[in-house]
Amino acid sequence: MQRRSFLPALAAAPFLVRGGRAAARRPNVVMFMTDDHGAWAMGAYGCRDLRTPNLDKLAEGGARFTRAFACTPVCSPSRMSWLTGRLPSVHGVQDWLRPVDSFGERSRFWLRGHPTYSEVLAANGYRLGMTGKWHMGHDDTPQAGFSFWATIPGGGGPYRDAEFVRNGERLRPGGFKTDRTADFAIEFLEKQKPGTPFYLLVPFNAPHTPFDFQPEEDRRPYAEASFAAFPTSSRIPGRTAACASTTETPRAGEATRR
Repeated sequence: MQRRSFLPALAAAPFLVRGGRAAARRPNVVMFMTDDHGAWAMGAYGCRDLRTPNLDKLAEGGARFTRAFACTPVCSPSRMSWLTGRLPSVHGVQDWLRPVDSFGERSRFWLRGHPTYSEVLAANGYRLGMTGKWHMGHDDTPQAGFSFWATIPGGGGPYRDAEFVRNGERLRPGGFKTDRTADFAIEFLEKQKPGTPFYLLVPFNAPHTPFDFQPEEDRRPYAEASFAAFPTSSRIPGRTAACASTTETPRAGEATRR
């Protein structure tokens, strides 16, 4: 499997089912997450300036949660809520974790004492893989039922030549962080065997800041864009309404509630 065909293939068949009756009863699942990604920033939600063909295919063949909202407008609490099903006031992470809280000697297992859906899957015979952004404490350590682990320590950092921790090994595979996250996901998929169901979580960092690097092949489609597709400032005034061609312009603060 090639990285460039990874997402299009899954867009055509979001739930991958391999041979065997057991696998058919328990479908294999690949779940993608994006970071700081407003609903307006997708073609499926009416933004004609953004090219999101694979996400649009997923939306066309699946369900769009147009009345859903995030418990918080930042990453760590929302990730904790998604994994545990609990509100930030219950699981205790109510803001984004600083690198020192999420990775290294002073980090902690923020999930301790909070059951997760991934542990339920692991207990029922699923093999679990996670590639990308964890940002929920002890980022370098497989946890919550995951056995394959390739993550970015600390949850942030540059997009060029990012450091990963792959099953305990710290390495810099080079290139674009988003591409490397997909490469590790493909590595996990290629190791799976028919008859054993799997669940793969792929939480990409993009489009979260910093906007420091994108390969030219990804920038090229936006050469004639009507908005600043690749800003250099860390604070972009009015960026929640940056897509002027969207069919419904979000009101102030709506982007994080959809």
